[in-house]
Amino acid sequence: MSANAPPQTQPLPGSGGHGRPAMAGPIREACVVVADVATARVRLAAALGWAVGPEPLGFNASRARLWGRPGLAGAPSCVLAPPSGQGGAIRLIQRTSGAAGPAPYRRIGWSAIELQVADSTAAVRRAEAAGLRVLGAPGTIGDGGSLPIRAGQVADDGLILYLTQITGPVTGFELPRIRGDTDGIFIAVLNTADLETARDAIERRLGTTRSSDRRSPIGVVNATVGLPPQTRHRLSSQQLRGGNLLEIDELAVEHEAAVDPPPTGVLAVSVRSAGAGRTVFEPCPGAILELDGRESGGWRN
Repeated sequence: MSANAPPQTQPLPGSGGHGRPAMAGPIREACVVVADVATARVRLAAALGWAVGPEPLGFNASRARLWGRPGLAGAPSCVLAPPSGQGGAIRLIQRTSGAAGPAPYRRIGWSAIELQVADSTAAVRRAEAAGLRVLGAPGTIGDGGSLPIRAGQVADDGLILYLTQITGPVTGFELPRIRGDTDGIFIAVLNTADLETARDAIERRLGTTRSSDRRSPIGVVNATVGLPPQTRHRLSSQQLRGGNLLEIDELAVEHEAAVDPPPTGVLAVSVRSAGAGRTVFEPCPGAILELDGRESGGWRN
């Protein structure tokens, strides 16, 4: 298989601790707090090779209240969507107060979003040219580079993006086929100080498949926070429908507690669900996980 060929969908060997397929998925969007929407939308669109999208509108007040963040009501907000239509969108919400994002991988809550790309080297170069900071140069991942995946990591004002090229089938996981140059979100990464509690809450509410529980070095984390290269972290991969995943990390770092108003970075992840309307919960403090059962009709407030 060539480096850019799409992976074949991999059937899962089992269905986690629940004995059933996941009830939720795929990821609809990640909601990212930014210092200035007008600036961020142009920079991120250039970094990803996406269209700038529609002009910002006021963030939905009822959704802000549902999240327990009423201060975000009416804040300028817009959506960046993948041109291919594959994968979740990125919703930008301008902070009304609060601090800049903490140092990478320190904050409890959503730490990163992962997008599938056709060429990780080209994707990181484009992001760097647009002004994003490179945290990790593209390279193979897994313990000892054991997985058929190349990924680079970039950051911008509290937001961390993993730009991931899948170069072959990944046993034990169901993953999407690449459709464009840079598709949308297919993995959201949660950083928690208590993996068991977060994992149990997600499995109970979403019916996810526990496709992997492991300890493994994470090269970009170790390099960014100054840990020895072989430092291992606890990870749990939770399979969603549509070839998407939630990754839960318990990093061997000194964590910073979630704060309110939220700083810049990923505040909420919205996942399609079978129920009607929207419901939310926090698998760990400061990480909003929204279950959205509305009919698809584009990305709406």
